Amino acid sequence: MYEEHFFLGCKILYNTKTDAYYLPDFDKFANAKRYAQGLEHRQMSNYFHNKENAQYIQLVSETTGKPYNELIIRTGTGRTGGTWVHKLILIDIAMRFDPCYKLDILTIYNPVNMENE
Repeated sequence: MYEEHFFLGCKILYNTKTDAYYLPDFDKFANAKRYAQGLEHRQMSNYFHNKENAQYIQLVSETTGKPYNELIIRTGTGRTGGTWVHKLILIDIAMRFDPCYKLDILTIYNPVNMENE
C-alpha cells in the first residue's frame, strides 16, 4: 500500500491505494533545507488558505475528475497521520515553497523543448 518515492531529493511516502504523497515528509525535508540556509521555517499548511491555490486545486479536480477529498486527504495520528496530496498539488506546493524547487521542477520535469519551435 505504501512505497517510498523520491521527489527533488526528498524520500517521500506514496500511498498506492489513494495515489497520494505524504506532505509531512516533504515539509520536514524542505524546512530542514531552509534551516541549513539560515532561513525561517515555512508552514506548508498556509498553502491551503490561499485563494489562488484553491482555484488551482479546483482546476486539478476538474482536469483529473477527482473530487477535492481525493486530491487532499487528511488522516488521523501516527506515522501516516497528516495530509496526503495528489502529485500535481505536491508539485505546486514545492514550486511556491522555494524558488530553487521551482527551477528544478521546470528544468528537470519540463518536457517542452522551445528551441525546436
